[in-house]
Amino acid sequence: MSAEGPIQVSFQSELANVLFGSAADPTRERQEVELVQRFVDEVASATSLQIFKIAPYVDAMLVPHLSGRNRLAVAKLIETRSPAAIENMPNLRRQREHLRRSAEFAKILSPQALELMIAALQADAKHRKGA
Repeated sequence: MSAEGPIQVSFQSELANVLFGSAADPTRERQEVELVQRFVDEVASATSLQIFKIAPYVDAMLVPHLSGRNRLAVAKLIETRSPAAIENMPNLRRQREHLRRSAEFAKILSPQALELMIAALQADAKHRKGA
């Protein structure tokens, strides 16, 4: 956790697309896409509360069987339509925690942070040569 509080992350982010956007195995892709489309169709007219109520079932019976981008599609839909439901979904909560950690790590690898680290290492090397 950073000094300014936990990093807010979203399954809608570009980082999420990079982390979880992998394609399914070609032999499973068609089936996964059909499952996701059925889910999308079922929740299209559902209220946020209805999605919240079915979230544990979806998390247990659908989410673990989806790979990268198909899981991400379900996560994005739930996050958009019923954000609180993710708290009711251990698998998606775990994915969101991976996303949060990755976002913290990405801050460390930003160009500005890397430049500061390089400068600090160079200063330390100069200091050690002089000592």
